[in-house]
Amino acid sequence: MEKWKNQHNIAHKNAAGEEGDVSEITVSSWTERVKELPLNYGPQDVWNMDESGAFWKALPERSLTEKKKRCRGGKQAKQWVTVAFFVNAVGEKEPLIINGKSKTPRCFRKLRDPSRPAGCHYVSNAKAWMQSDLMIRILEAPHTPLKKAARIILFLDNAQCHPKEMTRMFSNITVAFLPKNATSRTQCLDAGVIKN
Repeated sequence: MEKWKNQHNIAHKNAAGEEGDVSEITVSSWTERVKELPLNYGPQDVWNMDESGAFWKALPERSLTEKKKRCRGGKQAKQWVTVAFFVNAVGEKEPLIINGKSKTPRCFRKLRDPSRPAGCHYVSNAKAWMQSDLMIRILEAPHTPLKKAARIILFLDNAQCHPKEMTRMFSNITVAFLPKNATSRTQCLDAGVIKN
């Protein structure tokens, strides 16, 4: 099998998550539209936001071991947080927004400002998922440079936690939604899962 794989240049890879969910027609029409949307904005005013889940206690799924020894695992840890990233076309970043389950995590108790660990913004809810009301609170927060900018365009995916009403909620933020997946339901942790 290895010889055949090498002969035909075949490699073992993980399948890309949502890449196959969007039709080619949607991609080509969106490619044209995305060029027009930010024309009236400078590159520093064109922002994108996405979330990712991080299982911060999970062990890796693969490991190196001697060929004759059995590689054993255990029950995977389910402790996780959702991390939201804001980046603009110039490469500037907003402080990360970390969403956890605990209102006051023990590891934050000695911090001066537990809502701002390591320069990030910490929020919490029962499942540590991004939710519509939380998304709106983040964009309305006075401390965010997104709110302070004169006019910006923010690209979001069509996750359920990004309500369509957001397109009309903000005076200085134009919200543009990326094309909806053709074959699967989008969830708030669509960017993938990061394992420690």
